[in-house]
Amino acid sequence: MLDLQKRKEFFLEWFRKLTSDKTNLILIGILLFALAVRIYFYFKTSGQALWWDEADYLSIGKDFGLGISDIAPPYRARAIAMLIFGPLYFLGLGETGIRILEVIISLAGVYVTFLIGKEFFDEKIGLIAAFIMAVFYEALFWTNRISLDHYALVIFALIGYFFWKGYVKNGPTWMVALSFGLVGFGIFGYESIGVAIPFLLLFLLVTEHLDFLKNKKFWIAVAVAIIVAIPFLIYNYNEYGSLYPRLDKEIERSNVSLGFEETQIDFTELFSFFVNFPGLLQGIFFVLFIIGLLYFMDLFLGFDLLLKKKEPYLKKHLFLLFWLLAFFVFFSLLVATGPFYYEPRYLFPILPIVFSLVGFGLMKIYRWVEPHNKQIAIVGVLLILGVGGYFHLVQANDLILLKKDSFAMERSAGEWLKDNTFLGDNISVCTNTVPFNYYAERNILTFGQNVTRGDEFVELYNPKYVVVDAYYWDCVLDYAEQSKYQLSPVQVYYVDEARTQVVIIIYEVVGEKN
Repeated sequence: MLDLQKRKEFFLEWFRKLTSDKTNLILIGILLFALAVRIYFYFKTSGQALWWDEADYLSIGKDFGLGISDIAPPYRARAIAMLIFGPLYFLGLGETGIRILEVIISLAGVYVTFLIGKEFFDEKIGLIAAFIMAVFYEALFWTNRISLDHYALVIFALIGYFFWKGYVKNGPTWMVALSFGLVGFGIFGYESIGVAIPFLLLFLLVTEHLDFLKNKKFWIAVAVAIIVAIPFLIYNYNEYGSLYPRLDKEIERSNVSLGFEETQIDFTELFSFFVNFPGLLQGIFFVLFIIGLLYFMDLFLGFDLLLKKKEPYLKKHLFLLFWLLAFFVFFSLLVATGPFYYEPRYLFPILPIVFSLVGFGLMKIYRWVEPHNKQIAIVGVLLILGVGGYFHLVQANDLILLKKDSFAMERSAGEWLKDNTFLGDNISVCTNTVPFNYYAERNILTFGQNVTRGDEFVELYNPKYVVVDAYYWDCVLDYAEQSKYQLSPVQVYYVDEARTQVVIIIYEVVGEKN
């Protein structure tokens, strides 16, 4: 063990080396700026209510941390909620701790974006990519929501990074094992991470044909992935009778039954992620991305040589192209064949590649201008990043404030129910139940929009209160008039300050109508 003086000397030497490198100093500056922006928005959204998906994940966390039963559907990914959110609830850190962790994971997204840019391009492009991630409006918005998309970004980036370093560049076996281990965990943490499986297999098939099957590293990594996945597979089977409930749900949703039924494809949605992509990057960053696509020119010109294993350096181009396209193709098919719709957050795992290509495009412009006037080239780069970053920050601010108070009354109503009921009390809810399960921590029963079923619930379960919530679908706001029971409103919530638009009513059951 080092004594105190030696520890001080070790720390000072480490700090000296860290700060003596210009790249490290700029990266630290970007991370501190990213942290400041995220803290600013964190305090602007303090106390905001949860959305449905958020309440699902946090209810699972409460279940594992506090033993409060959740009603999240079986197909909801549980690994992160179980292993991270659960312990935070158990330790008493709760929702606040999880929101702070979201900020940390978002910062990790900035850092891994730098790693990817540096590894596949160079340090300058890595720094540019990290800066864009620091200000990207969708990343900032979802930092203030508990969606797991930032977790997916970080995990997928590390999968790609360690696979490239360990397998393609013939690095240590532990890197490949870690990459595949993250896949084994990731598919239970957030399902989109499973895109890594076809992505990596297709890359191996194109570049090595079937030779990878002879590689010891590959099989060690596969074994690690299986070992990591086994506990989750056992849990799913014991709890839900299915090894992977999400797959069952998507087959059902897409009207696909292992090829026995014809898949219905909405061709208007098939290219939704491509069509909406320009608006995601906004203006100048999208123009730079288009310029950055010049990076793949060598790949298209020499693809046949890559297949013949004559130009191994093109592997990097193919790897990045497959990484980029994997999520576009997967989610476009998912949206076209099911009830999903375009959401930018689904593309988070490709952002390190997207922003690196933006950086590549910007450095192309810089290198065109630099021979003529280096100062103008530097100022131009800083100006472009500053203007582009400003517009993303403004967009983030507007979007975050617009959505900050959405579903706020569900939180108020749920907390009131918790304060005015006891453990074991039943609550009957029209339409959405998840937020009430999270906030009230009581037995929640849903009768959907069926008044007859609602009356049956009153008869069978004797709920303490009946709640109608018009945030979702066409809830039966006039349920009290249609019910055979006499219901007395004890709490009414409005979405407007003028108190003209009712959104939630909590009723107490008085008895049957005469």
